[in-house]
Amino acid sequence: MMRASRSKIRALVVAVMLVVTATALFGWLMALPAARSVGAVVGHFPEGDSLLWKEGGRWLAETVRLTRDTKTSLVALLPWELALATAALLIPWSYLLVLVASAAVPVTPRPPPSLWQQTMVRLPMLFVLAIALLVSRVVVAALVVFGWAVMPKVAGVEEGRSSDLILVAVLLFGSLLWSLLRVVHDLAAVAAVARRATFLSLLGTGFRGLAKKPFSTYGGYLLSVGLQAFLLYDAALLVGKIGIDTTLQVVLVTGVHLSALTMLVLIRTAWLGVANALSLLSSNDAHVGASRRGR
Repeated sequence: MMRASRSKIRALVVAVMLVVTATALFGWLMALPAARSVGAVVGHFPEGDSLLWKEGGRWLAETVRLTRDTKTSLVALLPWELALATAALLIPWSYLLVLVASAAVPVTPRPPPSLWQQTMVRLPMLFVLAIALLVSRVVVAALVVFGWAVMPKVAGVEEGRSSDLILVAVLLFGSLLWSLLRVVHDLAAVAAVARRATFLSLLGTGFRGLAKKPFSTYGGYLLSVGLQAFLLYDAALLVGKIGIDTTLQVVLVTGVHLSALTMLVLIRTAWLGVANALSLLSSNDAHVGASRRGR
C-alpha cells in the first residue's frame, strides 16, 4: 500500500514538472515577439521596459501603435500564440487531470503507457470542453462590454457616482459568471476522465455538482484563485526587490518565476482534486436517483 502511494506521488510530481516545463517553455516562446517589439522601441533607453508603465502606460500604447502593422507584432501574433499554447498545454494538463481523477495507481515514477493512452482517449472531449469554456467566456466578455456601454444610458445616469456603481456592478456580475463557468468546466472535465459520457451529460454533472454544494464548491475555487493571486503578488514584489541588473539577479529572478509557477500548478492540482471528489459525488447521486426512478 505504501509502495503504491509513493508511486502515485512520484507520478504526480513528474506530471506537475511536465506541466511547469511546458508552461515555462511556451511562455518564453510567446514572450519573444513581445520582447522584440518592446526592444525595438524602448531598448535603447536606460530605463528598459520599465519605461512602458510610466506616464500612465503611454510608452506601452506607443509600442503597440508603432509595431501593429508588422507581421511579428504583438497584436498580430497574440491570438495565434494563445490558441497554440492552449492546445499544446492541454496535453500535459490532461495527463495531470487523469492522474488526479483516475483510480489507477502507477507502479513506476515514469508516466505509465496506460495512463498516457487514457489521456489520449479523453483528450478529444477535454478539448471540446475547453473550447466550450472559451466560447462561453467570450460571450460573457461581450455581454460585459455591451452592459458597460448600455446600462448607464438605460438607467439615465451616464456620469457621476451612480454611473460608476452601475459599471462596477456589471464588472462584478461578469466576473461571477466568468468564474462560475470555470467551476462547471472543471467539474465536467474530471467527470470526463472518470467515465465516458456525452458532452451534455458532462455539463449536467458540472452543473449538478455546483448546485448540490454551491457555497463550498465555489468557495473552494475562490480559495484556490485567492492563493494564486497572493502568490503572484508576493512573487512580483520579490522580483522587484531583486532586480535584473546582473547575471546573478537574472538567475534568481528566473528561480522565483519557476518556483511561483510550480506553486500555481500545485494549487490548481489541489483544486482539481476537490473538483474530482465533488464530481464523483454528483455522479453517484445521479445514478442513485436514476435507479430509484427505475424501481
